[in-house]
Amino acid sequence: MLHFFSENEIKKEHYECLTGNEELIHDKYAGLDIHKLLADYLGGSPPTFKDVATLTKISHEFIGSIDMKIIENLSAVYSYEAVVLKLKEHKRIRENYLAGGFDDRKRIVSNILATYYSFNSEDLETLTWHDLVNIAKGDI
Repeated sequence: MLHFFSENEIKKEHYECLTGNEELIHDKYAGLDIHKLLADYLGGSPPTFKDVATLTKISHEFIGSIDMKIIENLSAVYSYEAVVLKLKEHKRIRENYLAGGFDDRKRIVSNILATYYSFNSEDLETLTWHDLVNIAKGDI
């Protein structure tokens, strides 16, 4: 939809949704002017750098929300299996887990779950131990 020779059309209901949420979009996304963005797009003008950066951020947030919905539907059994298999298959990780204190074990389990659920390093900075426990229990 963003490249210059795109032939995509904006459906009426999507256009109305975007323009109907003009203030929310403006406030949440660095002053993005949805009317200007749509007018430029419909007029055949390429998006500005700010438009592309903002739409990329919106897409990233959308994908993150989809990921969380997927995780919400995973059961604790899968999480338990992931931790047990990793500890069973990797001697060094198992030894560190068994020799470590509570904080070390939390860190190891957090890393295993984060890897299992394909979180990246940025996600790990924002996820708390409580989040990971709830994900593992299936409470999120």
